[in-house]
This record gives sequence, structure tokens and C-alpha cells, in this order.
Amino acid sequence: MKIYLIDTFTDTLFQGSPAVVAVMEQWPSDRELLLLARENAVPESAFLVRQEDRYHIRWFTHQKEISLCGHATLAAAYVVNQFLEPNCQTILFHSLAGEITVACRPSGLFEMSFSAFNLQPADFSDALREVVGVAPKQVYLGRDYLLVYDDEQTVRSIHPNWREGMNFGGKLISVTARGQQYDCVSRTFVPHNRMAEEEACGSAHCHIIPYWSRVTGKKKLRAFQASSRGGLLFCSYEDGKVLIAGSCALYLTGETAGPLSGK
Repeated sequence: MKIYLIDTFTDTLFQGSPAVVAVMEQWPSDRELLLLARENAVPESAFLVRQEDRYHIRWFTHQKEISLCGHATLAAAYVVNQFLEPNCQTILFHSLAGEITVACRPSGLFEMSFSAFNLQPADFSDALREVVGVAPKQVYLGRDYLLVYDDEQTVRSIHPNWREGMNFGGKLISVTARGQQYDCVSRTFVPHNRMAEEEACGSAHCHIIPYWSRVTGKKKLRAFQASSRGGLLFCSYEDGKVLIAGSCALYLTGETAGPLSGK
């Protein structure tokens, strides 16, 4: 089994969000996939099996299978374009989130098409206050939470406060503000995973971009994820679709030593 470790939403090693992509001929058990994800020791791993003209993709954290992961999809597109179907222009993934189309641009960007999440106003609960500390000007709930602040520095300075048992129903917590160099900046916290913050989260921008597109009137936005490693996303929003494009930097390629033995 071939494996690839890739930094995503960056063209520079050791920045952006790392993901492992594993290419398989057929699916092992879910338990084996979970063990592989834990062994990979990155926030999310993508597993691919080719099915005729498309690829079946599944994403796993250290703890469970998840329904969508943007940066690991970006990494998977890079692997297909560079190693499995060199210089292909379009890639189609079948997933729990539905069909995902990725366009491979001559610029080196990989542009993914996702459905936007609907945002509804929500309360700034005591639990949210305990985590982020600083009250936002607005709170929304879609698939995940979106907290909107007045300035970029507030977003950059938040230090999440976690306590045992916090889960938020598996929802992410994204905090965002207008940027000085970018149209928007954000950070995304992950209370249900053993990691506290996503370095660059594609799926979170299915909340972030529709919001800022509506506020700014812009259809195209440059978004920066202000994590410790940072991540740059080139985004568009129109007709309920969020297009998210980014670069990738390959760190390593490898191969498992033999058949899986973690049953």
C-alpha cells in the first residue's frame, strides 16, 4: 500500500495542514482503517480506492471516520494528479459527503467544489464562553459553530480553554474576522479530537466563505487560517457552492511493509 504525507493549503514544507493519503486496491475493515489513521499520526488521513472513472474516498481521525475533510481531499487530489493519473485535469471523488469534483489548475492549485452549510443564528452559550473567553459579535450554527469577531487580532489571540468531557456534539468551533492582508482570517478548534486546533481546515470554510461573501459582497475571497503553521485558501462562493483552492507540498512517499496485521 502506497502512502503519501503532504502539507496542504501551502506551497512550503512544514506549513499548512498535514495529511496522509493511502492508496488501496480494496477496502480493509473499518478497524484497520482506524488503526492506520492512528499510526499515521496526523489529524486526518484519507484512504482511496479507485472505482472505474472515480475514487472512493474515506477520511479518518485518530478516533473515528468523519463525513468530510477538506484538506485531506486536497492532499488526495494532489496524489491522483501527481502519481496515479499524471496531469489529469478533473478528479471525481465519491464520499459520505456526496460527489466531490476537484479541478487541477495549471497554476498548481487544486480547486474543490463543496456545498455550503446553511447558517442559523445561535446563542453564545456558557460552554462556548468557557472555551474562547472573548464574546463574539455574532454566533452561527451550521454543521459547526461560527463565531464572528470585530478584528483580526482578537481571533489571533484566543487561547482555547478545554476541560475533560467537552465535545459540543462533534462540532468544530471556528472563529473569524476581517483580515488586514486577506479578506478574512480564521481559526478552527476541535474539541472532540485529541488535537485542539486545525492548522488549515477546508470544510470550515463552507461556513466562513458564505458568511464573508454575504457581508463583503465579494464572490472571490482570499482566506487565511491563522494557526501556528498557517494556511492560505483561495475561495469562491456562488449559488450555494463553495469553491476552495489550495497548493500542496509533498513531504514523503512510502509503502507499508506488508499486509495489515491489526485485526
